[in-house]
Amino acid sequence: MQKVDVYFNLHKKVFSVKDGKSGLVTDHSNGVLILNPVFKVSEKGRQRVIKEQRKNVHAAVRGQLISKDLQDVESVKAHLESQGYKLHAATYQPYVCGSFILVDTKEAISQAQMAFLINKKIYVIL
Repeated sequence: MQKVDVYFNLHKKVFSVKDGKSGLVTDHSNGVLILNPVFKVSEKGRQRVIKEQRKNVHAAVRGQLISKDLQDVESVKAHLESQGYKLHAATYQPYVCGSFILVDTKEAISQAQMAFLINKKIYVIL
């Protein structure tokens, strides 16, 4: 499985998929499924956002790419939900917190079993 870094591209309004080895953006997608995701935030980049009041790429979800096809990602998400898996909404807001957090509990997360990045939203299975 290919290791990738995925971040939301503010200009294209989709997720950008960067190859873990080359560091080059290889694709853009509205839906990405990642196994064993690790949520990375550069504190230096976050401080630059706060200082300049202008967003930049400094946070990403790193892990093993399972799919970058929106329909596949949505069907896997629906299947797991139907099997009773609890999906938690997650977010990252640089002006509020220095890490990705669960939306409902505001608890910081650094990793998960699986992450679904769908249409500007993040869902995780812990």
